[in-house]
Amino acid sequence: EMFKDNVTGEFSTKINLDDGEYTYKFHILSRTEPNQMIDIIDPYATRVEEDEKGTFRSAITKLDYLAYDLGINCIQLMPIQAFLLGHDWGYTIRHYFSVEPSYGSSEDLKSFIDEC
Repeated sequence: EMFKDNVTGEFSTKINLDDGEYTYKFHILSRTEPNQMIDIIDPYATRVEEDEKGTFRSAITKLDYLAYDLGINCIQLMPIQAFLLGHDWGYTIRHYFSVEPSYGSSEDLKSFIDEC
């Protein structure tokens, strides 16, 4: 859900906690031991069109490449909460339950988790 921030006038996303529990569409086939994990952390690491770079949707398009071509079996995201400044790596969190709008919506995040 998009809403206008009363303090800054900027748009942000929020997760509606009253919607009930979301049922993710994935299931864990087997657990990977931590010493066997090969992961990628930076959401900007995918090579996509500039207008989609760094979004959950663009990352979804690269999952097969990351998994099958590069052998990545674990994805660890940097902070994804909405943050105050432009590009500060997300450590100045505006709200812990809102997704940074430049990455996508909360629905995009759910889709990303499902696709992983």
